[in-house]
Amino acid sequence: MPRRWSVFDVTGAASELDRLAHIKNSRWFARGWTLQELIAPDVVEFYDADWSEIGTKSSLRAQIASITGIDSAVLEGERSPHTYSVAERMAWASARSTTRVEDRAYSLFGIFDVNMPLIYGI
Repeated sequence: MPRRWSVFDVTGAASELDRLAHIKNSRWFARGWTLQELIAPDVVEFYDADWSEIGTKSSLRAQIASITGIDSAVLEGERSPHTYSVAERMAWASARSTTRVEDRAYSLFGIFDVNMPLIYGI
């Protein structure tokens, strides 16, 4: 089942260019956890605040690649994140933030193929 997100408030966006500006400024692209949530699923669907579909990870891949710096081949599942250098993968995460320090580390596990039991909040 595809992941579905209602993260973009495109209210008042008069044109496609305005809509893309709203998407680019979404907090969703600044959250640490959403890096894995964007890369891991084959299908991610994006909805506005009224639950009207804006697009999918596939249909918006050029815009998402521009916003995040993630190669569209990764977004399309054509290339594994693990084939990119550590520096490139860290760059994908560099503009993202978390509320807890440990969340920053945990949010990187998937793109670095780390499998560790989480001892959360200790």
